Amino acid sequence: MRRDQLVKTLALCLLPAMLTACAPSEGSNLSDGSSEATAENISYTDTAEPQESVTSSAEGTTLANSEEAENTSDSATDAPQDSTAASKTEPPEIEITTTKSNIPEWTETPASGELYVNTDNIYSRIKAVQGSEKVKRYSLNDKVTVVAKTDTDYYKLDDGTFIHCDYLSESEVVVSTETQNEENSGGDYTALTPNGYVIERIDGITYVDGIMIANKTYTLPKDYDPGIKPEAAEALDELQHAAAAEGLSFFIVSGYRSYATQESVYAGWVARDGVEQADTYSSRPGHSDHQTGYTFDLNSLDDSFADTKEGIWLAEHCADFGFIIRYPKGKEMYTGYVYEPWHIRFVGKEKARLITDSGLSLEEYYGITSVYE
Repeated sequence: MRRDQLVKTLALCLLPAMLTACAPSEGSNLSDGSSEATAENISYTDTAEPQESVTSSAEGTTLANSEEAENTSDSATDAPQDSTAASKTEPPEIEITTTKSNIPEWTETPASGELYVNTDNIYSRIKAVQGSEKVKRYSLNDKVTVVAKTDTDYYKLDDGTFIHCDYLSESEVVVSTETQNEENSGGDYTALTPNGYVIERIDGITYVDGIMIANKTYTLPKDYDPGIKPEAAEALDELQHAAAAEGLSFFIVSGYRSYATQESVYAGWVARDGVEQADTYSSRPGHSDHQTGYTFDLNSLDDSFADTKEGIWLAEHCADFGFIIRYPKGKEMYTGYVYEPWHIRFVGKEKARLITDSGLSLEEYYGITSVYE
């Protein structure tokens, strides 16, 4: 065989084997594989998982634009941080919704029976809280049916309204037309003041609208020695804490005084200034507001106290805690004593607010006198 023919023959024999070796394997499509890698890498960025994006790049999958990949990754990691920062500036909604809606203004304990209104011109209220809307007017000795009592000291009536317990009694009030004679007799009695409030003497102690009275007209027994009343002490503590929150301080200069202590105090002032002058600012024994156990002199016994930060605050806020300025400015002819801006008397929050807002002294408000015989 000629040489050139031999070469052709060998080429024809080897050609099929060469073609088989060079042919691509099934499923091997480099273009498609590249496309899938790119799509996979983009999907990592969209799900805000930059670590997976970096891993894919390390394995050889490359984004078309590396700068775009960096920007995409930054935006993905920044988004959660911005969201977290924003959430810290807003109070949790659960705290707002539970503060007012789930805390009752008062609680009720079942009660039943019939009581009598013990004063004149009093109103039931729509809520068992001070200052709520008035509903119905009641007069002395009107009978009402109660169904519950609240922890705010109100009775709930069968019509769903409320009257403060101080204005209801278990029996009718017996009104006397000989009030002055009975007062002078020294015995117990019940009557009405000129302003329509119940005044009564029980065991030698006089009460007007439920408030214990000690002034130049009405005395306390020599052996009446209660000390500071717990409700007055608690109210003062509340007042002191509220003032402290505003940077103010209140302390007791003089609190409870027994009959014997007042006897000594009064004698000292008489010895210095004489009876007539002493009577304008100091009480005779048995007539002292301090003997009730409901009274405090705070901070200073000087008229300048009225112009201090504490004095101004006390005049504006003492009623919020159940106190009145017992001897207001310009009321000497009614109270019998000079102005004492430091002298507060506990009468309860509702009555304190009514008396204070009226601009009247306690004597004017209830229609009673304060004059030595």
